[in-house]
Amino acid sequence: VRIWDTATSRLVRELTDPTTNAIEQVRWSRDGNRILGVPGDLEGHSSREPRALLWDAHSGHLVASFAVDARNPQGTRSRSTAAFSQDGNRVATIQADHTARVWDARDGSPLSSELKHDDRLESVGFSPDGQRVVTGCFDKAAHVWEVSSGREVLPPLRPPDALREVHWAVYSPDGRRILTVSGDQRGRIWDATSGELLTTFKHGGDLFLAAWHPDGHRVITGGLYRDIRTWDAATGQSVLPPMSHEFGLTSLRYSQDGKLVISASNDHTARVWDASTGEPLIPPVDHGLLATVALLLDNGRRLFSAGEDGTGRFVDLAPTPLSTEDLRAYAQAVSGRDIDRFEALRKLSKEQVVEALRSVRAHRPELFAAPKP
Repeated sequence: VRIWDTATSRLVRELTDPTTNAIEQVRWSRDGNRILGVPGDLEGHSSREPRALLWDAHSGHLVASFAVDARNPQGTRSRSTAAFSQDGNRVATIQADHTARVWDARDGSPLSSELKHDDRLESVGFSPDGQRVVTGCFDKAAHVWEVSSGREVLPPLRPPDALREVHWAVYSPDGRRILTVSGDQRGRIWDATSGELLTTFKHGGDLFLAAWHPDGHRVITGGLYRDIRTWDAATGQSVLPPMSHEFGLTSLRYSQDGKLVISASNDHTARVWDASTGEPLIPPVDHGLLATVALLLDNGRRLFSAGEDGTGRFVDLAPTPLSTEDLRAYAQAVSGRDIDRFEALRKLSKEQVVEALRSVRAHRPELFAAPKP
């Protein structure tokens, strides 16, 4: 795992542990103090037990490691096998023995007993206050647990017509509802206090990704097929045209302000969409191989995406402050070329390049300021 400076793209620190399997997903606690590395599916490639690793983000010290269920037979690369609580003080994991567990993120000590299920687990996530966890399971249900007692505090969230496993379960921002998505192509919203089923909607295709809008009024879903759908959380009605990749999804989330949808896909691309219209906002960021994750950095000003091509890419989403004339002069100064009236590249003379540079410096001197140490 490597930590990069988002302003300079320089490597800050490399986190390693020679005893673990390859890390495929990384989680950063909201307080910035801990980093969690989650292994990928190495079934048939390694005899070692897959373990999630917890590091101190400032020192790079390995705090703890936890056994996790990293199997991924569908190759979706989107299972939530480990998660932070919102305050960053707790970590929840799921294991191959059909149990979930909650740990102290400060020292790796257990905070709960083993939360035992009858079948394989697909996901785990915290309530906003960190006092409960919800798990998605192959027994066609989601399960809600109290961390302090280890008790299942609601009947299993399983509809009468359930046909397939629950791939993803997530609390609403206010903690009052739970969203689940399943292999039966349906999303469902439940009352987090009573366990009552409130809303059902059919997406089409095996669902394994979902997210709440920060205001709690809408949700998005995605999965095996290419479409991202937006739903009214109260009525279950589709409220926008689909946002479509070429193939299935690997990552899906809202921006913190709820204005953007960020996705990554098996079509090798990461994309950014207008959450209110469903329209794409930038050209697809193409990795050439499967894109595994996409997220926003710097308060939504930059897109970061990573893929199986081994690269992480940054895209500036903020509009350029340059006028058309300044932008052209800047391009001329940097490249030493211009586009003529026949739309062909034309090499500029040394004098022309110097003049372009002077023009930009005169209008935008801040572009030439020395970086702060």
